[in-house]
Amino acid sequence: MQGDYFFLPLEHVIFGAGSLERLPGELERLKVRRALIITGQSLATKTGIVRKVEETLGAAHAGTFSAIRQHTPESDVARAVEEARRVQTDILISLGGGSPIDATKAVARALAQSGGQYLPHLAIPTTLSAAEFSHLAGVTNESGGQPIKGRVRGRGSYAASRPARSGPHPRNAASALALHRYPGAGPRC
Repeated sequence: MQGDYFFLPLEHVIFGAGSLERLPGELERLKVRRALIITGQSLATKTGIVRKVEETLGAAHAGTFSAIRQHTPESDVARAVEEARRVQTDILISLGGGSPIDATKAVARALAQSGGQYLPHLAIPTTLSAAEFSHLAGVTNESGGQPIKGRVRGRGSYAASRPARSGPHPRNAASALALHRYPGAGPRC
């Protein structure tokens, strides 16, 4: 097997108890005002973490898309892209494991490919998938073909934290907050 892997530089890291409360300051630093949370139904209906992030965002919360299913089906990504356009978001926030994080990367890529710009992506992982530390995203091809794999170009800027436990996850699963910014995203980069 041969190939290339490009590591994203770590530009910004926040960690420790209470770091989720620093989220509004990060949005201010990035000069963004309309955050779309992308997550799955389990976290949205079985835990309080989605509500906590929405409340922490306050007036910057433009909407929540909570329909990302396991393995990131392409139809979920398409619906999340529609929602991002509808709410006119200027930052994407993924909340959950690898599926919501990969979906959010795919949404950022789709928006950029359709004539927009790469929006910043802030990841709040609730599992140990480590998807927030990669620029790669996997999306399930629902027509039965090969999985759709893509690389989100650019470098990332990260912030890591340990927000309150979200609920039905292993006790030792570390949660983190990771912020991605991509070149070509206008003055924010």
